[in-house]
Amino acid sequence: MTLLSSPQATLLDPDDAYRSTVLAGLSPATVLDIAAHAMSFWTYQTNQETAYQALLNKKKDAKLAAMDETLRKGGT
Repeated sequence: MTLLSSPQATLLDPDDAYRSTVLAGLSPATVLDIAAHAMSFWTYQTNQETAYQALLNKKKDAKLAAMDETLRKGGT
């Protein structure tokens, strides 16, 4: 059993020979469809990461503002 045929193993960056083997025999339309889906997924993931980072920044800003207000009132 090779690494790629194992259900537990996932190779996230296969070499060019493996990619060529997988895509060999597929029509150009199919290859372009695969690429379009991959780009769509990448865009989705990038947007999700941006939204998550914005949420983290918002929470940090709120915490910082609360700490600043506490210090202005003379509290600890």
